[in-house]
Amino acid sequence: FSVPALPNSRKQAMANPRVYVRNLSWNTTDDSLRAFFEKVGPVVSASVARNRDRSKGWAIVEFHNPADAATAIATTNGVDLDGRPIQLWADEPKAPAAVGAPAGGAPAAGGQPRADRPPRVRPPRQPAAQNNNVDDNQPVARRVYVGNLAWRTSWQDLKDHFKQIGNVVYSDVVRDPTTNRSKGFGIVEFEHQEDAVRAIQEYNGTDMNGRTIFVRADKKDRELQPGAAPVQVQVQ
Repeated sequence: FSVPALPNSRKQAMANPRVYVRNLSWNTTDDSLRAFFEKVGPVVSASVARNRDRSKGWAIVEFHNPADAATAIATTNGVDLDGRPIQLWADEPKAPAAVGAPAGGAPAAGGQPRADRPPRVRPPRQPAAQNNNVDDNQPVARRVYVGNLAWRTSWQDLKDHFKQIGNVVYSDVVRDPTTNRSKGFGIVEFEHQEDAVRAIQEYNGTDMNGRTIFVRADKKDRELQPGAAPVQVQVQ
């Protein structure tokens, strides 16, 4: 992408050299992030937030010059990086609330609440009982159904994605027998029942390969047939 000139008044309005970047691809690394933003100006650091070596989908980039941070926000917001349109904001950590201050966080400069900026971390997931695909009476064995998969998702992608929860003994993407094209859903089987429960509670409604997947108990699981004794999803 090309970086157009930014008016001096716009550059001077931002004194913070750090920007918050979200909607990152799972494949984006610190190095690729730095290389991308060095097209705008010299970068001090570029750090993708991670949990157990897995990207959280957001990062902080710090420029040498605050004017370059302003330029990055103005010119790269919505630009494609590793197949995802990234989103940028000025990184302005919320100040501690004063004693007696109203709830909702400290106001930004000028006394106005900073309600236009999303939280920097993923909000807590809803309890299972509030999820359309999960309820506290739904039986779960060791297999889960995963829907709304990206067409390029393979069985190995499924296994790698869900092994963050627990040991996966089987995974498969269902395909058309004639064209071999993915039908957009798959099955994951865990070694332990409790891992299947966790997968439903923690991964339903999350991103995988650019799609919001839904995860529920596999209703055709052989362990849910008459005579089986499946566990129940517990509301946390």
